[in-house]
Amino acid sequence: MRDKNLDLFRFNSEVAKKCSMYATNFFRTSALDSPNLLRRFQNDLRILTSDSNDLVVLAVASWYITEETGFLLRLALEKKIGNNLDLAWIGLLLNSKAECLIYLQETSRWHTRDFFGNILTDARLKRLTKAVKPVFEPLRKPSRVQRKRGYKDKGSLRKIHEQHDFSEHTHEMNEIEQRRLTSAQTIQLVRGWFFGE
Repeated sequence: MRDKNLDLFRFNSEVAKKCSMYATNFFRTSALDSPNLLRRFQNDLRILTSDSNDLVVLAVASWYITEETGFLLRLALEKKIGNNLDLAWIGLLLNSKAECLIYLQETSRWHTRDFFGNILTDARLKRLTKAVKPVFEPLRKPSRVQRKRGYKDKGSLRKIHEQHDFSEHTHEMNEIEQRRLTSAQTIQLVRGWFFGE
């Protein structure tokens, strides 16, 4: 944080207090009391927001909710971040609780007042408790199996020994892959700098 008077103990306790107030409002896997719901639950959560500040708050809050729900939330966040290079830095908040707190203390992205006044707010936490939804297997009517006659491809499918991929990727694909590699190396450098790895 860009705060010369940052008291680390007070900062950590304030983050814990804010997140713990809303920890019980997040979806809990223990809430699946019905055997029908439990059977249909896909062990996955859907995040209904793509805002980077919302994702940061969810990443921080994932360390203060129940262990199994926090784990599922971190997996959903990793999936949401995906290969988006602009959000790759949020991955540093998902490795461990200690790395998350160290990153928040050492970053110059926010001032302490800005973080608690605009990012980790009660209103945002309350809204985000409703933005995390469990993923259930859809209810489908069993369909009657219809027998297919003949081949579906009508002979258009190439044989395995005829399939070749000698193509050189386009210039844009090579640039994207290079940026992705550079971003991954930068994150490793930052982790090594912060955590002495």
